[in-house]
Amino acid sequence: MDKTEIIEFFDEYIFGFIYSDIEKGIKSGANYLVALGLLSYSEFIGGLLTGKSGISSESESNFNAFQEKYLSYEYETNYYCDFQITIAGTPYPNSVRGKQHYALYTIFRCGLVHEYFIKGNNTVIANSLDNKANSKAGIYWKEVFDEDSGKKIEKMFFHTNNYFRDFKKAVNSYFENLLIDTTLQGNLKNSLNNLNKSISK
Repeated sequence: MDKTEIIEFFDEYIFGFIYSDIEKGIKSGANYLVALGLLSYSEFIGGLLTGKSGISSESESNFNAFQEKYLSYEYETNYYCDFQITIAGTPYPNSVRGKQHYALYTIFRCGLVHEYFIKGNNTVIANSLDNKANSKAGIYWKEVFDEDSGKKIEKMFFHTNNYFRDFKKAVNSYFENLLIDTTLQGNLKNSLNNLNKSISK
């Protein structure tokens, strides 16, 4: 793919369809649908980055590649990779059987895709209908009052506007690198070829 084709692809599918659909979903208050879309699109962009889109066994590694290389919160480069989740009082392991696991994929993405809910207790998906982000990251812990127990408890939030802000920043950085990096360009071409083959089966 030459630069013109790359720009056309991003203008239509990434900056066009993906960005527009997420913005419309946020404005309509479709919190869970937007969260699912953002996490699925993170995996999709990761696949373009690695050249392994369309390979089912690479879903997690594609997602993690996007997260590791581009997804950040302000100046905290590893914020999302290092985010710690606690389930029933037990910290979720970052490494399982020698393979790197991150909370964002395993708990958020897989929970929403396969079980509708984020895995674990005390999770909330929030957004602002005006499409504006606040100063927090896309995922964070927050102390709230629990009416059932009458006590303050920690709840885990996925804020769609904030994650979308960080997602766009990551995608834009990837796009800028893609225009000048021939390895990334080759990976993009491989991914699009893989997707075309999987669609034609």
